[in-house]
Amino acid sequence: MTTEDPSAFSPPPAFGPFRVLHQIGVGALGPVFRTYEPTRDRLVAVKVFRLDIVPEQAHALADELNRASEAGLFHPSIVEPIAAGVEGTVAYRAEEYVAAESLDVAMRHYAPASIDTALPFVTQLAGAIDFARAAGVGHGGLHPRDIFVTPDDARATGFGVVESLERVGIRAPVRRPYSAPERIAGEAWDIAADIFALAAIAFELLTGRRPAGTGGQLGTVSGPHVGDRAAAFFAVLARAMDEDPEQRYPTALAFAGALESAARGQTVHESSPAPASATIASPLTAAVVAGIAAPHEDEAVEAVAAAPPPRPREQTLFDDDLPAQAGSHESRNSTSPNSTSPNSTSPN
Repeated sequence: MTTEDPSAFSPPPAFGPFRVLHQIGVGALGPVFRTYEPTRDRLVAVKVFRLDIVPEQAHALADELNRASEAGLFHPSIVEPIAAGVEGTVAYRAEEYVAAESLDVAMRHYAPASIDTALPFVTQLAGAIDFARAAGVGHGGLHPRDIFVTPDDARATGFGVVESLERVGIRAPVRRPYSAPERIAGEAWDIAADIFALAAIAFELLTGRRPAGTGGQLGTVSGPHVGDRAAAFFAVLARAMDEDPEQRYPTALAFAGALESAARGQTVHESSPAPASATIASPLTAAVVAGIAAPHEDEAVEAVAAAPPPRPREQTLFDDDLPAQAGSHESRNSTSPNSTSPNSTSPN
């Protein structure tokens, strides 16, 4: 539960070591600030959890959020959580500052995307989901606003937030049509919920429309780039968004692989549903879990485990002149702590 107006918040001079520069957005859970960390000479995004909770819960929430920060989520498609803490009576999470546009803004202007644009993004995000799950961290609230895009890369933020809220007795916001049925019902959830959300995002990328329902009721897969692959896409998306989480793909990369096979006109080899705890065995998934990223199984993989995520580019997914709106960490990359931007962002 949030306060009546999450944006009505006067920030302190700093959140821990992160000096506040200015607010860059607001979301359902609270405002987001652009901050500067002097000891490491870097910009950091700080998301404030403006919730109607007692101080003890705020400290417990910060402790839970730190689990994700300490989980080693070093992956090129994950916005790295840095630290969490409490300032005054509010919990906050600091994370890598990303100078890129949010996917929801890009889709509003330019969706549907071409197959060649959409599929790499889906595969990258699938790798992020599987990697985080292997590290013991789920998302649970994936939304286009949580995804930052450049022409070639997609990166997701918000891993561990829903789990942290739930562990301290706070129900996280439901984000239709991306939230899986089990999340909406307040039931236990696992990686299948993140696969559902990714499929909903893929549907919107391909069609320019949000899915109308789940499973076979998700809506017609049509658009200028779909062509004669509509039935194949529908079958893959319908399974990934099945009402029953046990009927969905066993991993996010299994879903992405099936979607790619459908795009190429190849036979989709259906993998059997499996519990989220099952061993990840496909070559691409194993590479991702090991900290190695590759866009396709038949291409060479590149080791990235020892390297930081790539610096974000200043372009957006489709056009570098898109105005930034809720969901971005600002559309221009600034390295000086004194530089400003009118653009905004929102937390989960």
